[in-house]
Amino acid sequence: MHLEALLTTLASDTSCDSDVLGNIIEAKLIVEKNPDLSNIWNNDGFLPLHLATMHGQRKMTLFLLSVTRNEGEVGATLMRFAINVGFYDLALDLLGGNPKLAWKDFSPLEVMAQQHSAFPSGTCFNIWKCFIYTC
Repeated sequence: MHLEALLTTLASDTSCDSDVLGNIIEAKLIVEKNPDLSNIWNNDGFLPLHLATMHGQRKMTLFLLSVTRNEGEVGATLMRFAINVGFYDLALDLLGGNPKLAWKDFSPLEVMAQQHSAFPSGTCFNIWKCFIYTC
């Protein structure tokens, strides 16, 4: 298997946390062997960083973020995926590092508004949580 394909597979793996931890170790070894692999776009126009974020793999996303060059479209696409999967802290960090992302191709607020679970009022609560939320 080519190293690029392996890194892409590791980034998009949707298995449990213990497997993801193992994959991060493997990904570190692969990136140590060839640091440019984390910056290679796949045929669909995504980096391994985008795939990890798109699949909600937080640990892998943070690792790949530390080894991927964050230029242009990388940040805008990454921020959209981060918001979609609920990594709001990551999206905020990206926005803080590059405020122009707020006006790049989409509005982060608009994407968040489409996520009903992003706001407590869009979440179904039991009786006690409703009581606490209204206080």
